[in-house]
Amino acid sequence: MGFMYAQFGGGEIQTLVGSEFFVYLLPWLFVFAVVYGILSHTGNGGIPKSNSARAVISLVSAFAILPVAPTIIGRLTQLSMGFVIVVSALLVFIILIELLGVKSMKKGPIGQDPSGKVIMGDVPTSIFEAHGKTFAVLVIIIAGLLFAGSGGFDILGIRFISVDPTQFPLLFFMGVIALIIWWLTAEKK
Repeated sequence: MGFMYAQFGGGEIQTLVGSEFFVYLLPWLFVFAVVYGILSHTGNGGIPKSNSARAVISLVSAFAILPVAPTIIGRLTQLSMGFVIVVSALLVFIILIELLGVKSMKKGPIGQDPSGKVIMGDVPTSIFEAHGKTFAVLVIIIAGLLFAGSGGFDILGIRFISVDPTQFPLLFFMGVIALIIWWLTAEKK
C-alpha cells in the first residue's frame, strides 16, 4: 500500500503546492472569471458581442494580475475566511427570520368588489421582499467592511485608511445603536 501511494498518489499534488503553482493560478482564474462574467452580463448580450473578444479581454486582464499574485492570494485568503463567516451568519439570520414568519405589510390587491373593481389593502409579505433595498445596502456595507478588514485598500494603493479587524465588533454595535436611535426617533407615517 505504501508503495502504491508513493508511486501514484500525493507526490504530484505536493510538488504543485510546494512550487507555489496555486499562488499564481487562483488569482488568474479569479480575475478571468470575474472579468468574463462582467463582460458577458453587461448590456444586451454582453460587451463586446463576440465571445472570443470577451475571452481575449479576460485573458489579458488575468495575465496582467500575475506580477502581484502573491500579494493578492494573501488578501484573498483573509477575505475568504471573513466571507465564509459572514455568509454563514447571514444565512442563519435569513433562516431564523423566515422560520419565525416575520412579515411586513405592503399595499396590494386584496380582492374585488361586486362591480369588478380591485380593492387595495395591506397584504402580508416577506420582510425581505418588502425591504429588499435595505437588505441589499446592508450586504454591500458588510462586503465593504470585509474588504477593508482583509487589507483590500492596501492592494488598491490607498494607505491612509487603516482598519483594525478588532474594531469591527465595536463598529457593528455602534451601527446597531444608531439604527435603534433612528428607529425610536422616526416619525410615524
